[in-house]
Amino acid sequence: MLTENGMEFMPDHPVEGFAHEPYTVARYYRGPDFGRSILRVLRKAFDAQLAAGRITLSLKTRLTGHTVPGCSNQDHGPGASGSAGSLAGSRVT
Repeated sequence: MLTENGMEFMPDHPVEGFAHEPYTVARYYRGPDFGRSILRVLRKAFDAQLAAGRITLSLKTRLTGHTVPGCSNQDHGPGASGSAGSLAGSRVT
């Protein structure tokens, strides 16, 4: 998704690693403006979804519960812990 949507990478990338022992295969990519390079690409995709009404942005909003289609309020399926992972695919209200 990143390259197809205009992400620019440093010319000498991928590399084997920076912060710890390197991988045996070059797999790290970085844009010329570090994380802002990725943010520019993701922001365009996010803004397009927002403008189309497919997503809603709610800032400074407290999550008080969530619903999972097909489940009762007490049963949110196996492994539902309230973590972000267990909410994946859920409709949050």
